[in-house]
Amino acid sequence: MNDLISEFVFTIWCLAGCLAAFMVVPPLFHVLGLSRYAIGVDDPGGESLFGDNDPVPPMMLTQLHDLGFKPLATVREHVWFFHIHWTWSLTQRIYGSRNQGCYASLYRFVSGEPLRMAFATVFTDGAEIWTGNSAAEIQIREDDYWRQGFLTGDLKELMARHQEAVQAFVADGRSPGSHDRLEPFMETTERLTRRHLRTHRQGPLNILATWATMLALFPALMYFNGEREALTLGLGLLGGSIGLLVLRYLMLRQVGEQRRAEVEGHPSACDDD
Repeated sequence: MNDLISEFVFTIWCLAGCLAAFMVVPPLFHVLGLSRYAIGVDDPGGESLFGDNDPVPPMMLTQLHDLGFKPLATVREHVWFFHIHWTWSLTQRIYGSRNQGCYASLYRFVSGEPLRMAFATVFTDGAEIWTGNSAAEIQIREDDYWRQGFLTGDLKELMARHQEAVQAFVADGRSPGSHDRLEPFMETTERLTRRHLRTHRQGPLNILATWATMLALFPALMYFNGEREALTLGLGLLGGSIGLLVLRYLMLRQVGEQRRAEVEGHPSACDDD
């Protein structure tokens, strides 16, 4: 009987430890600089975004065509040990326009959410300006990289906002590059993403601190209340791990829900409906 109890306690601790490691390892490796990144080109000539069952909405294609954009390729990015993710992928459908002096990118952060749209101008010195129609709360201002969001369903308005930012870089002596070729976009995206993973670690550090606090909370409460049996403490750790799994699921779901709310408030051609 004692052996059976011991095996049960061991199983509980192993399960709790595995779940805790599943939650803690990605942000920990990110903070330690162990993230890995890759970028590649897929489907250079097709019109589909994620496959034949998910074509770009016709209204969006019409607006892009009217603005002078032509399809260049589908670009896929992969990051290992990123924030709360063991692996995270982003698929972008890239269009280019020499006349507009920028690229257009269609993408989703999570499966099933309405499409996101952004204009990106790459400069000859490697600087970039990215203007999207989502996530208006994200505003990044660095010497060679601006990222901004505006909630609008009018691509011409979005383009006007983007060109305002481009002119600020031009006034500083920068020159936009050629945007009818994919190579400048790929090179700049890879360089800036690698730099972001290397230098922006406060987010995963905050997540790591939250995860560690929640994992330790239940066992600590039980310990200070006199519940110091190995089984009880193991169940406390298991409960904390399960709670983190639920929180992680809700965080991922919130990304898509936020995008749907943006589209409902600002009807857009990026909406699939």
